[in-house]
Amino acid sequence: MKKLLIIFLFFSLNSFLFCGWKLQKSTDTYKAYTQDGESKNYKVEAVISAPLDSVFKFLTGFEKFPVYYENIRSLKMIDMNDSMVYHYTIIKTPWPLDDRDMITKIRIQKEGNSIVINSCSDSDPKFPENDKYVRVKDFKERLELNSVAQNKTSMIMTGSMKVTEKVPSWVIDKLILSGPVKTVEILNSLYNKGD
Repeated sequence: MKKLLIIFLFFSLNSFLFCGWKLQKSTDTYKAYTQDGESKNYKVEAVISAPLDSVFKFLTGFEKFPVYYENIRSLKMIDMNDSMVYHYTIIKTPWPLDDRDMITKIRIQKEGNSIVINSCSDSDPKFPENDKYVRVKDFKERLELNSVAQNKTSMIMTGSMKVTEKVPSWVIDKLILSGPVKTVEILNSLYNKGD
């Protein structure tokens, strides 16, 4: 009962503080929102029944992403160290959108019981734009992880992406939430089995 109260308060407080967000999907372990603006914004709030280190290890296990995410056609590491990652990704998108490719720059900050992962689109001369894919240029994401108990990690993922094709808003909402929601669902399937 105490666990449910903590989760409810966590979601309620965050929902109250972020006006203008439209709830797109909700379960007992996460809530997913979108918001219109110059770019399409998204936010996913979740509590994962796993230690902070385990969640972080999954989120930075980039080499396994094509196995877990069916929309990732390929992912190639460009550079990596303890606080920064660069990778090139080819992403399959549903019709009527064209497939995308993206170079992502990721910065990792660890402090106590918190980890912040900031990602943004970047460029690299080794991976020039081509006609096969739409290059993602306006992508930003912030992922905040906090240890809230011995085997509980809160996760708040906020980001934005600009989609240039003229398609209905609901298609864009589904597209930009597919990755973040899939991340939470994978983490839940790996760690929330005993809850």
